[in-house]
Amino acid sequence: MAGKVLSVNLTRKQIEGSPAIESHKPVSRQYEEEYHRYYGWPFYWDGEGLWGRSEYPILSAPPKTMPHQETVAANQKPEHADAHLRSAQAVQGYSVKASDGIAGHVRDFMMDPKNWAICQLVIKTGNRFTGKEVQIPVGKVDRISYEDSTVFVNLTMEAIERSSAHDVTRVAA
Repeated sequence: MAGKVLSVNLTRKQIEGSPAIESHKPVSRQYEEEYHRYYGWPFYWDGEGLWGRSEYPILSAPPKTMPHQETVAANQKPEHADAHLRSAQAVQGYSVKASDGIAGHVRDFMMDPKNWAICQLVIKTGNRFTGKEVQIPVGKVDRISYEDSTVFVNLTMEAIERSSAHDVTRVAA
């Protein structure tokens, strides 16, 4: 290792005692929670913003607390955190339930390149041959039922049909 040094702000004991890296397994929220608790990092998914307390997916130093104060990251799971991550790919094909009926199914997702967040759902309306693809903002998603393979949205079927058409050529440009 001639002249190459990687400086870290950890003790040898912390590194040796850290949770095992199991690269053959998929990332899970439980696995992330174990790391965040071990190192005393704040949960990036806990907070008002998309990335928790940060605007971007960058881990910042945990806030300094007094010895008598307890932090969520060190002592407990946030109540609203979903401990089971799902792949966006798994949600493709889910039915889209509008306030007045089934409006179509999830075809794809549009990402915001600045913060890596899903910002739009691409919905295939109608049936396989006569439907069209439209985009709806993720803010219109009320909830997702993984058991029923359904995305519930706060829109009517007519509002979804009137949504902006998904233009693949515009995305590729």
